Amino acid sequence: LAALRPVLHGAVGRMIRCSEVPRLNDAAHDYIFPLNRTPRRRWELLKFGLRRRATWKEIGYGFVWTLALGHFFGTLTEVPPWTLTFWQTRGPWLFLAVICALLLLALVYLGSELYLYTRERAIARRDTLRLWYQRWFKPPAPDLSTDGRMRAVLNSPLLRQFSPPEQSDLAALLTPQRFGAWRVLNDFDVPVTHVSLIVSGKVGVYRQLTSGRRTLVQTLSEDHIVGLHAAADPEQPRFLYRTLTPATLLQIDWAQAEALIIRRLGGSKLSTLVHKLPFLARISLCQNWHLQAVQRFAELTSICNYHPDETMLQEGRFNEHFFVMLEGGARITRRGELRGRIGLGDFFGEIGLLQNSNATAQVIATEGARALCIRRKEFLRFVAHNYAVALELERVSSQRLGRPIFPLSHGDFRST
Repeated sequence: LAALRPVLHGAVGRMIRCSEVPRLNDAAHDYIFPLNRTPRRRWELLKFGLRRRATWKEIGYGFVWTLALGHFFGTLTEVPPWTLTFWQTRGPWLFLAVICALLLLALVYLGSELYLYTRERAIARRDTLRLWYQRWFKPPAPDLSTDGRMRAVLNSPLLRQFSPPEQSDLAALLTPQRFGAWRVLNDFDVPVTHVSLIVSGKVGVYRQLTSGRRTLVQTLSEDHIVGLHAAADPEQPRFLYRTLTPATLLQIDWAQAEALIIRRLGGSKLSTLVHKLPFLARISLCQNWHLQAVQRFAELTSICNYHPDETMLQEGRFNEHFFVMLEGGARITRRGELRGRIGLGDFFGEIGLLQNSNATAQVIATEGARALCIRRKEFLRFVAHNYAVALELERVSSQRLGRPIFPLSHGDFRST
């Protein structure tokens, strides 16, 4: 009975799993990556296990083994369990014991899930509070020496474009300045006097809408450039810069920046490195991309402006662009009904491009809507060369459709 146990790696249990078709791997059996399991993932694994035939075979064998164990112990007692007298006297107690055991098992399972969920949330909150405390009350002192300024120049995606002698000249001209939180660096109607490289802290970029409301359009952090957005976006050059946390900046005069940076890079390069790249690097779509992939995607996109209530994507028509919301927002409608809203950093239009089909919904712009648009040909070529991007878009598109965007039929991977 001990050798044929149904649990704790018994021989019969291993035989049942080996006879399963298709056979699962060791990771699915023994879950060798427990630290990567979230509560949702554990619940999916439980449902997956209950759908397997081998699971119910193991449960059935466990029931038979339990009866055999009861028969063995029944031979050692005065009243064996296969007699009517045994069930009349001890049956209700056994039934109550089974119910209590199941309830105890459920409580243990729910308690362990609650503990793991609470622990994960507590660790995340602790890390967030630690970073918040360090940023606001105990920021690390940045290295502002000559070598430190040179490292900051090399870490900047924009200043990295220059040759080593030009980088040395820029590092020599940069002067450090410290600012407190919520300090306005430059107002809407005031010309920019300095261009800054962020060494530590965060700076918000604001735009004023036609209604007069001020809205945050971008958050800049370490290694980003402050002050060149008007040159990078000449169509709408009015910006306001304000520190969101205590910040340390390396500043250079506007005249020097214009001679050393603006004239040498040009408008399209500035738009990519100053406006598009910092925005794309912070949104969820590009968080797991390599920096070179993000920069290449930024180079392929163009900025499109929309009036309020203008249609960005027409339902039932073929779409030629992939959109990422740069500023403002939009409404999603289907058959005239409001189905959702699109905010800063959200993307849409990928379903029609991936399926080569018409748009499944209509997208209508709201006030101040601007989007990064990439044409179908460049989008498909970019996705084909970046498989991680393709997998993420496939996952999101399938969720939006409620079904796999690329359904597989039986035998698609069958060897020939």
